[in-house]
Amino acid sequence: MTVAEFLSKLVRRPLAGAVLILLAIAAAAYGWTSTTAKYESTAAVVVIPPGSGDADAGLNPFINLNNNMAQLAVILGSAAQSSAARQSVEDAGATADYTVDTVAGDSSSFSQLSPQLVIVTHGPDPESSRRGAVALIDFTRARLEKIQLDAAVPPRNNALLITTTDPLQGEVVATSPIRSAGAYFGAALIAGILFLLILEVTLEWLRDRRSRAGDASADETRPATSTRTAADSRAE
Repeated sequence: MTVAEFLSKLVRRPLAGAVLILLAIAAAAYGWTSTTAKYESTAAVVVIPPGSGDADAGLNPFINLNNNMAQLAVILGSAAQSSAARQSVEDAGATADYTVDTVAGDSSSFSQLSPQLVIVTHGPDPESSRRGAVALIDFTRARLEKIQLDAAVPPRNNALLITTTDPLQGEVVATSPIRSAGAYFGAALIAGILFLLILEVTLEWLRDRRSRAGDASADETRPATSTRTAADSRAE
């Protein structure tokens, strides 16, 4: 049986098609109700070297963002993904599945370490995702201060963590209930069509088998009848 033949039979059976659509709608409803909306907030901070407040223009920290600051950003990025950092984000109401990116560039060919940390946090509502980003920035800034204090760096020589993109109210992620419902609907529809196709092929195979069995039985009976008829004719 070809797919075209199967679809033609399915069209001629509106009840089966209606049941299939209803099952797909039920699956979509389940996907919608079983998925919790997820909100995402994005923020960015940059590690700057000492020099803030100095009258010398050459000490402007934003024109001295060299590879040393990028290396320090990597260290802070690792600290921002520690268990203590994740706990602080969760305490703020966000989830622990946030990301911290310290690489600049859109591809592996043009990417490099950056003194900037891009933070993306998630939460069950817009405000919780924002609070999670704020908590992570505060944690990272405190960690930067601590490691410099532990290294006995004079305060006037401290590197600083400056917020360049403030965390805002989170926006709903596209993978929320609508996408989940669509995925469930499509999966149920495909599964239903495959089930009906397998069922139709099986039934057709059984019908062919019965038909062949009937033909074989008729072929076995026909010669015996002819033999008896010939014998009867000779006897007469």
